[in-house]
Amino acid sequence: MSNTFYVPEGAAFGLQGESFRLASGGGAELCSQKRFNISACRGSFAAFSAVILWPDYARLHTQARAAVSPVHEETVLRVDVKGELPATVYTADMMEFQADAKVADPLLTGQMMPMRPYSPVQLFFDVPVPVDQPKGDISLQVRLFAHIGCMDEVLVETLHVTIRVSAVALPQGADRQFFLNLWQHPANIARQHEVDLFSDAHFVILEEYARWMSRLGIKACTVMLSDFPWAGQRCYRETRNVSDLFEYNYVKIRKDPQGEFHFDFSNVLRYVRLMERYGCAEQIMLTVLMGIWMDVEKGFGRLAPDWQEPIRLAYVDEADGCVRYMRTAADIEEYLRAVHHFLVESDLLNRCVLMSDEVDRGEIDTGWQTARERVLQLLPGLRLEWDVPPPVLLSDSFRDTPVDVYTPGLPEYFDKDSLRYHADVARKIEGALVLWSVCCWPPIPNSFLMSPLLEVRLHGPLTEHIGMDGFLRWNFTVWPSRPRESLSFALPGWPQGDTCFVYPGRGGQCFPSLRYFALLRGMEDFELMRMVRRRCKDGEGIVRRALALVIRENDLSHWDMTRLNLREQYYSLDDADYDAMRRMLIDALEGCPDD
Repeated sequence: MSNTFYVPEGAAFGLQGESFRLASGGGAELCSQKRFNISACRGSFAAFSAVILWPDYARLHTQARAAVSPVHEETVLRVDVKGELPATVYTADMMEFQADAKVADPLLTGQMMPMRPYSPVQLFFDVPVPVDQPKGDISLQVRLFAHIGCMDEVLVETLHVTIRVSAVALPQGADRQFFLNLWQHPANIARQHEVDLFSDAHFVILEEYARWMSRLGIKACTVMLSDFPWAGQRCYRETRNVSDLFEYNYVKIRKDPQGEFHFDFSNVLRYVRLMERYGCAEQIMLTVLMGIWMDVEKGFGRLAPDWQEPIRLAYVDEADGCVRYMRTAADIEEYLRAVHHFLVESDLLNRCVLMSDEVDRGEIDTGWQTARERVLQLLPGLRLEWDVPPPVLLSDSFRDTPVDVYTPGLPEYFDKDSLRYHADVARKIEGALVLWSVCCWPPIPNSFLMSPLLEVRLHGPLTEHIGMDGFLRWNFTVWPSRPRESLSFALPGWPQGDTCFVYPGRGGQCFPSLRYFALLRGMEDFELMRMVRRRCKDGEGIVRRALALVIRENDLSHWDMTRLNLREQYYSLDDADYDAMRRMLIDALEGCPDD
């Protein structure tokens, strides 16, 4: 074989912005841009994409090493970045979000990606900018190399990116103002990586996920204190993509031969300490002591006739080795007293919030209110979180109940029927932490695979626009059985992408997604707005004008959140508008005195 490689006609390589996401279709027009100028703050990151189009079968990788395709005379392509700041280069895998339609989402490293002729592939570039980086321009070269077999590589093309670093430095760690609560599901992580739940191997992998949670800025640590509280999201009803989605108590319970219970909280403490090391435990969210899902027909009913909630607390009975469940109120109360003692002794109680998930739903047993009163008696000092709509929050059932954290669903909060309650709600929650939430509903605004990345980014500006402190979502790592193949899961009606922001790697990696970086960018927009409000003269006016560049309909009660075709009536889908918003905020901060 000759050592000369000839670039085939039809090969193309070009740049795209960070909100670009490859979808099914497209071609050479995606590769026309050869130079790119972007801006970044210190303590932030610069990001952009590139697209490769190759006319033959090929394999793509991103590591400077020998690489040969297992297919004879198939081209091997490699992309790297040369410049003043280190960059991570990801290949973006494609995920199906509806029949015969795919979009890029998982961002992978360390793998050879197969390429089909004239089928474009997206790469994503993440360039962290140190908080002490001097103001000025940084030049990067994005290079594409190619070879076949044992040929020497040839340089196919070089693209040029200039990063203009501002003097503005974003807050880091605990100084960030955006409060992000993405629930964690450790049992699902253990299953996907095939390790025992809460084993040493599991905690090694959990640390990888904690690093990604830390970068995103998650501030709440999820602690589950009962078994399969959401009845496995009713995964047992899904027959097309059978998946185990059951979650389990962090606490290990055993009953000795003399009939005495013993409670081991070591997994709770180990998980909380892990999250603390990564700055993700400003709040400890105690879940599933009330508002527990039932499905009596499938066996998920009340186990203790004298306890008003279907709480499931499994223990090992050492008398015969059987795993059993607590079935009396007396046993449940003993467990809850032990929980309180542990929280006090571990100096965690002051950060704990008792989460009340969807307790206003008709299928939640009405006995949860009675159980709640008993739980609060047994765990005095707990703060309370509610996710109910405004009319429910002000109902007789809740009128006298304090609210420390309020997390209403966005459609319910801005429902026209709820608006007349808002002034009373504001008085009731004064001083509380207030986060908006969405889940599998509504279609907009959301972070599904079908959602534009700018809609995911909008989460930050929208939080500032509606005057809340942050955002809550039930997912970070809720995957069906083969998430890298498909996120499809028909029950309980999740659109694809509803269940996760990251993906599991076979080697224990946590792979981010394009949606992850879009959410992170939106949170940075929020931080800039809060900095402008705090530092700049007429800060409120500047923020209002910046928001007007991306939010077209100010009154969210006018948003029809079910109509995808109305998106652009409510917010911008133009990159230039978001760039202009960010530029306005940065310019204002550069002209303001520091704190």
